[in-house]
Amino acid sequence: TGATAGASIDIYVILQAYDSGTPLTAGETYRLNGTLFTIPDGVEAKIGSGEDPYGGETIFNVVLYFAGYRAIAGFGENSGTEIGNRRIEQFSSGNTALHGQKEQDEPEAALASLMDDLVESTGQAPAVRAP
Repeated sequence: TGATAGASIDIYVILQAYDSGTPLTAGETYRLNGTLFTIPDGVEAKIGSGEDPYGGETIFNVVLYFAGYRAIAGFGENSGTEIGNRRIEQFSSGNTALHGQKEQDEPEAALASLMDDLVESTGQAPAVRAP
């Protein structure tokens, strides 16, 4: 009858994160025990060691590295929410930039902001990227 139709589809990939020491790529979305989270651009990251049950829930840690500092946040394996206190600590004396980030005058503040981005990403599907 001459009728036509068109459609588009967005496809994204969610990577599986495993146990302690698993390196994580900036900008990628991972699933760990059912929890989705996206690593912010400009950092190096890995899965940290898990912790014993906290309030009845086992915690997995995500560690972000930026400009000679590291930030560690714990997430509930079942709830996917941040549990406990974040830790930000200097682990090297250098204040070098990673992955194209400019050198930061206040790397702790920048890392805290990046950790906020990580927490806000939990449970969210990855952003669609142009091919």
